[in-house]
Amino acid sequence: MNRFIVFLIAGVLGFIVAFSLTRSIHRAPALLNTMPELEWLRNELKLDDAQLAKAAELHKTYLPRCETLCARILEVRQTVEAAATGARGKLTPELTAALDAQARVHVECQKAMIGHLYETAAVMTPEQAERYLKATLPYAINLSSYQNLRAH
Repeated sequence: MNRFIVFLIAGVLGFIVAFSLTRSIHRAPALLNTMPELEWLRNELKLDDAQLAKAAELHKTYLPRCETLCARILEVRQTVEAAATGARGKLTPELTAALDAQARVHVECQKAMIGHLYETAAVMTPEQAERYLKATLPYAINLSSYQNLRAH
């Protein structure tokens, strides 16, 4: 489940990059050279330069938070795995505490991600925001749906 969050974030970013590479190549502003994952916003949602600059700034500000949460998810997953292995078929207090910690980190990650998505949508027109949120919110809301996608 912890890898799920990391794969979710990597998958979304990977999708954005892959999608942008399959589109016709445009002469992108300098910020797209440093953050190619934003090309999807430009191509698919037709953001203008001002909107793209605002979205890029939000993205740049969010990335350290995202990286920190991903590291915490990996750490807590290792703790859960170790506690589960050491439990020898019993739900021990250590395993229960590790599962509780995992749940807290997942919720914190979801809140941060959804907040970031809403902030980014706020720089868009209502139509653009609706398309953006329709494409991105399902991954942040229903993390298990992403895990099911990985299994196939």
